Amino acid sequence: MRAAQQINARDPERSRKISEALTGITRTPETRENMSKAGKESWRDPAVKKRRLEARAAAGSMKPNLVELMLWGDIQKDLPAGWEMNIPGGRSIAGLIPDFVNEEKKQVIEMFGSHWHDEFRTGKTPADKIAKYKDADYDCIVVWDGDVRMGIHMVDLDRFAVGVI
Repeated sequence: MRAAQQINARDPERSRKISEALTGITRTPETRENMSKAGKESWRDPAVKKRRLEARAAAGSMKPNLVELMLWGDIQKDLPAGWEMNIPGGRSIAGLIPDFVNEEKKQVIEMFGSHWHDEFRTGKTPADKIAKYKDADYDCIVVWDGDVRMGIHMVDLDRFAVGVI
């Protein structure tokens, strides 16, 4: 970008103006399709691709959130040894990145939350992940973040679904 084109993306006033301008505006299917094509096309630019891949790598250094740490404490206290935390996602199974893995028992624990895993927003259900893990010979235990927040511990494992939702 040339100096004259540079703008402060973190300027709160600029953000407010953009937000106001876009409030109530919906994009047509044609516009969304064009934006999708442009976004995919932009990956062909080596500089853009490099910047995006570097951002992904930086995201890989993320730390577990509070609820994941609470669940990890429960796992260590309530379940037999062999569990490992897989955050920020060093281990992939069946193309998925489980939150917690027990290689010896071939089990994974996936924490689902109403925000990131809302099936109406994502189009995916816990059953989809369970089936993918099952294809790789792993059992998947689904734990909802709300249960962890309410203090339901892993020792109450019969409350959690193992391969069934």
